[in-house]
Amino acid sequence: MSVLKSSSAVVAQPSFRFRCLASLCALFMLSGCGDEPGTKPKADGTKAAKTATHLHDRHSAYAGSPSDWSAFMDCWRKASFELNSTKPEAAKSGGHLTVLGKQALGGRPAPTEAELRVGLARLEARLKTELPKSYKDFWVAYKSQALAPSAFNPQNRSRFVGMLELDDVGLFKDLEPDYWAIKQAVPIHSDDSEYFVYGVAQDSVSGRTSDHARAILIGKYDDDSTALILLHPHVRTSDGEMQASLNQHAGEFRAPSFAELMRQLSILETVDVAHVPPYPQKTLAGRCAERLPMTNVWWE
Repeated sequence: MSVLKSSSAVVAQPSFRFRCLASLCALFMLSGCGDEPGTKPKADGTKAAKTATHLHDRHSAYAGSPSDWSAFMDCWRKASFELNSTKPEAAKSGGHLTVLGKQALGGRPAPTEAELRVGLARLEARLKTELPKSYKDFWVAYKSQALAPSAFNPQNRSRFVGMLELDDVGLFKDLEPDYWAIKQAVPIHSDDSEYFVYGVAQDSVSGRTSDHARAILIGKYDDDSTALILLHPHVRTSDGEMQASLNQHAGEFRAPSFAELMRQLSILETVDVAHVPPYPQKTLAGRCAERLPMTNVWWE
């Protein structure tokens, strides 16, 4: 189930959004929308048993490096600019918001890879967890390019799309306590056969709100206070990648790695699509996403 892409950059008042979130979640729970598509009822009307494959039994398929991330992001920015420059609203807004927003360095030299790795190590020590290789490779490429990422205050309710600086990264429940509390008030707990589904077969209203207590907030992908980019340190692949997710009004999109989540986000920002991820792998073919190497992708 896909969620329609927002057509407005105007941020609603939190109280209104939270009421909508609670109502939508309750509606989904009552209507049974959390059931995995394709699950066949048995003769007695109950659901057939499904076999779950936990993420720790799978390899993430990530095979990239910082240089691959640089090529991927260069392609992403160019394609995003070309797409948005053709839209009438671009002239009115003076530009568009992007996860990879950049600004001039103002003469300051870019940090070295060694300096960036030290910063990542400090963040790991503060969070008491090892960050996934794909995120660390991304950060080295992201911060060492010719233009610096645009910094933003996560508590500022306007134009805050982008990735958080390492010093601002933290637990979802600490950085967005009000929103986190609202999500806990309408608990969802999908079973393994629904939760550990990736790619286009994933149901966007499946999830586990209890997991949000450990989720790490690393950025926001849309001009909306609920559009969070999260890492889940307690759900990892066999090669140590963390499950990553895009929070949505009434659900979430989960990817088996930060790398796959960013490949999917690149489609959202560079192709004229009607809904947020997931997109099928065939949609990623021949586009910027291919600049970020993956091997033996096992999801559709």
